Amino acid sequence: MRKLIKDLSPGLNSNKYLVCVPYAGGYSNSFLPLKNYLPKDIKLISFDPPGHGPNLSPLVDNIDDLVNLYLMEMQPILEGEVTLFGHSMGGIIVHRMAQILESKGINPKNVIISAMNPPEIRRKTNHLDDKDFIDYIKSLGGLPDEVLQHQELLNYILPVIRSDFRAIENYINDDTTLLKAPLYIISGTTDSNYTVKGAKKWVEWGNEVHFLTVNGGHMFLLHQADIVGELIMKILDRVKSVK
Repeated sequence: MRKLIKDLSPGLNSNKYLVCVPYAGGYSNSFLPLKNYLPKDIKLISFDPPGHGPNLSPLVDNIDDLVNLYLMEMQPILEGEVTLFGHSMGGIIVHRMAQILESKGINPKNVIISAMNPPEIRRKTNHLDDKDFIDYIKSLGGLPDEVLQHQELLNYILPVIRSDFRAIENYINDDTTLLKAPLYIISGTTDSNYTVKGAKKWVEWGNEVHFLTVNGGHMFLLHQADIVGELIMKILDRVKSVK
């Protein structure tokens, strides 16, 4: 299988990492806009999931399998200071990654989850036909016009997104261990599918949970990378201030 992990800050020598896990249909470059807004000593790391972006490996539609793949590739950086960040689908993944790491005595500095409900709240979408499924993805802001107007590109990306949503829909986390790391939940104020109210239930999954909002819908990461970057910078600065 192709290497999944990607260093978005090549040449930077640091043991401080922001590890970003993509949303459904996304890949490492989805997080490139954050690079301009992070502290200069933070290495930006992400993943190209199987079947996404430049990774032509077969799709993986199981959250636990993806978690294990990502953790395996993260081994070389786990001795550093790691903050985990996941948007939408990536949020569920980084939560499980953090649980496993902490069970092994490896403690992330922070866990940041944006635009995602906790594991017990699941939305059923895989039964939808292509038209209704596309309409749902459009409602999330997850399909740009250039994709919607290009049938060949749409035919390529649709199975990828369906695979990711199938993984989310079928995921069950029976491990109720609370995270030790500070857990930051970021919600879009106009996100009607993953609401601020639903996000509040993350309080049941961590010992220290903070709630933040961004003015915007589900895909605020794409449209307001500057705001998200500033929030992440404040979170990282908070860690520095208590050392």
